[in-house]
Amino acid sequence: MCIRDRYRLKSFTTVITIINIVCFFLSWILLGTQPQQAQFLSFPPQGLFSIGGFYSYSVLRHFEVYRFFTSALLHGFLSHLLSNAFGTFVAGSLLESMLGTRKTAILYFLTTISASTLSLDTQVVSIGASGAIFGLVGGLLGFWYVRYESLAKVKFIRVRLLAVFA
Repeated sequence: MCIRDRYRLKSFTTVITIINIVCFFLSWILLGTQPQQAQFLSFPPQGLFSIGGFYSYSVLRHFEVYRFFTSALLHGFLSHLLSNAFGTFVAGSLLESMLGTRKTAILYFLTTISASTLSLDTQVVSIGASGAIFGLVGGLLGFWYVRYESLAKVKFIRVRLLAVFA
């Protein structure tokens, strides 16, 4: 199988990656940037909270459950967006080619909710799609384990690369 075939554009993976990129640029338009920040194109936590960042107090006290989803579409700075977009595209493309679009989308959204739920105990603004990416990587490992009966047959180069960028 050619690399081009393995990473061909998939419907869900492409759409969610593009949505993340569009949301980053909308954040940039809405919030502007902080020139004194060390990261290029970075946003303040208060600004990210105001446009949907996950904060446990808001979810538990004010029932702002939309934050379970919107926080995964926000990224704090440009390199955060690029690493999450790369991880989503690579893991999502692989998984979508093996499981199909519907199952990949369900796994992505379930792990997004799960990652946000694990953030309920924190007192910081949580953002990013890393939880969903780790869910996709877990789905890949689970699929390979069930399909090939042994993780020894799996080439972990791609998985290590995903873990670095997630």
